[in-house]
Amino acid sequence: MNLESILGKILQLTKNIYLKEPKEKSYKHNYLISYVPLVSFDIWFTQSGIDICREISLMSIQYDSNLKNGNVDDFKDIIEKIFENIIFNEYFFEVESIISSKKTKIFNSINKNLEKREFALKVWHIIKKELSANLKDWVIFYPLPRIKTKSLKFNYDGLSLMDSEDERFWENIVGRYPALEGWDPVKGKEVQSNNSVFSQYKPETWLICEVNGSENISREKAGNLMRKFIGTLLSHLYNKEPGITSHSYQSEISYSMQVSSNINSSFNYSHIGVILHPLLIDIEITNELLNKVRNWYKNQYKSDDFNRASKGAQFVQYGITRKTEVDKFLHYFISLDALFGLDGRVEESIIEGVSDTDTEFNKEKIKRIYKLRSDLVHGGSSYINDWKGIIDYQNHFNSYPLKDVQDIAMKSLVNYFEK
Repeated sequence: MNLESILGKILQLTKNIYLKEPKEKSYKHNYLISYVPLVSFDIWFTQSGIDICREISLMSIQYDSNLKNGNVDDFKDIIEKIFENIIFNEYFFEVESIISSKKTKIFNSINKNLEKREFALKVWHIIKKELSANLKDWVIFYPLPRIKTKSLKFNYDGLSLMDSEDERFWENIVGRYPALEGWDPVKGKEVQSNNSVFSQYKPETWLICEVNGSENISREKAGNLMRKFIGTLLSHLYNKEPGITSHSYQSEISYSMQVSSNINSSFNYSHIGVILHPLLIDIEITNELLNKVRNWYKNQYKSDDFNRASKGAQFVQYGITRKTEVDKFLHYFISLDALFGLDGRVEESIIEGVSDTDTEFNKEKIKRIYKLRSDLVHGGSSYINDWKGIIDYQNHFNSYPLKDVQDIAMKSLVNYFEK
């Protein structure tokens, strides 16, 4: 993406903002003129103009990496608002012709003393400033029932783990996000409130993620980083505690709490998806376990396969948290595809990749697992147990496909950087 393309779109937008209602589909914007009390003014954005605002949003994100965590819809609204705010600015427009509506489009009222590129560049500077101001520092909390750990900063991906009763650690977080002064981490609710979405759980430990961006994009990003962490953590623990993937009958937790660094920030309880399934056993995160996970992250940050590892870990987490056998099986297999798959030779590349991370790996097993995956995806089977090869598989390997693909996926993730 280049700046000239953005400037061209800004000029194109001015040709799609009308001072009189156009014949084509359009949306009226009515607003008060700030310097003339009780006087309002109407402009019309055509459908093409709305689409161009969205295009400028996307182009801005692609052009400036500092805007990558912005929300396209939020940015679109900001760009529309910018034109409302500058339309009576004499530096940009011939205000008299706008007020009298002598011209049809605001493009025709651009200040004649400005070259069109200069006009677009000045507007771009305003857009960039306003879009940047929309991005904030956020902290997102997700409870981890039945998990115990000492409070710590993980040092990767803005993640921390906090013992809900650790007052000193909590004070450090409140120092960065002062609105949290009114929130109780022990009970998972606002101090002045009787309950919250976390009231039925005992949040012994909080998984915390600090990110920068717009509100919704920040929560989405934090959710992905948390899934990656849980997928990696449980994979490292799985060999020692295979029961960690079992689900209890407790309710799932699919909400998070989010607050910005603004002292007046509200507490936002929004859907983030299930990060941790209802555990059947208690887990203690030991220093030994944390060191192994940190070392995995350290290797990831040095690797060219950074994105593959992130996606692989996220899909392992999806496999763990899903409820049905088919969903679990497919997500575990997708994690293998994310880690090792190559276009045009998915089966072969997965076999090669898994072999590199496990010298005891049975190639025939993955071939049959791949066949089951194909039948499930393409309609040959609806369930694992109605797969025509299930009896032969169990007799041959003395095991079950779901358990095997889970074992392979989690072991491959743990050993991914040892290949």
